[in-house]
Amino acid sequence: MPSYFITGASRGLGLAFTEKLLADERNTVIASARNPSAETLKTLAGKGLPGKLITVKLDVTDFDAFPVAVKEAEAALPEGLDYLIINAAADRQPFAAFATNADLKLFEEELRLNTISPVATLRAFLPLLENGKAKKAMFLGTELASLDLAIHIPLLSDGYAASKAALNMVIRKYGAALKAMGSEVTLLNVYPGWVPETELGDVFRDYFAKHIPEYPSTSLADSIEGMLNVLHNSTAEDHTKFLNYLHQTIAW
Repeated sequence: MPSYFITGASRGLGLAFTEKLLADERNTVIASARNPSAETLKTLAGKGLPGKLITVKLDVTDFDAFPVAVKEAEAALPEGLDYLIINAAADRQPFAAFATNADLKLFEEELRLNTISPVATLRAFLPLLENGKAKKAMFLGTELASLDLAIHIPLLSDGYAASKAALNMVIRKYGAALKAMGSEVTLLNVYPGWVPETELGDVFRDYFAKHIPEYPSTSLADSIEGMLNVLHNSTAEDHTKFLNYLHQTIAW
């Protein structure tokens, strides 16, 4: 019976992951959010999908909150956790640039949420992952964090891009340590594509239309389907690689 723990599950990609996984009666899905009583999760619970849904309160930027969330997950998953989906993230200032008007306080918030909280999340849930069968953690990355591509995407989400680029190194270094320690946990770094249907993706519509009209978009359904295919079909060879939802490698 596959089990999943998802952060930031009350909206956007996190909510879509939750709904997709609940369509399979074999799945147990723990959906975590700052507000687990959010209307979106209530509505989802009311759909009567065949999978088992458990909601847990977790603000990933409150590092003292992790022990309680882990205990709830342990109680629900006596055989361990198979898949950890580290989705919670935010772009606090999408049209602010370091060269002009980026707010450094907001940049600090982006670093805490997008770079540091994933470390806290994996650190907290790693023992439960080690006890599971699949032993996979998937971080949601972004092409904006590619050093190779960044020069071609000016004046867009500088703080978000930098915090996610730092996350790339976090994943590589954490993954290197796990491998050296003999862990069987696989870390995945997956870009969902530009999904205009999400709140974050919608913000970029005008920018891409004006500056990079050829930049491809993807539907929410295709993004989720693709990322789950990567999650389920990946092997140890994919450990810490920078991938997109089509299982293609992204330039660092």
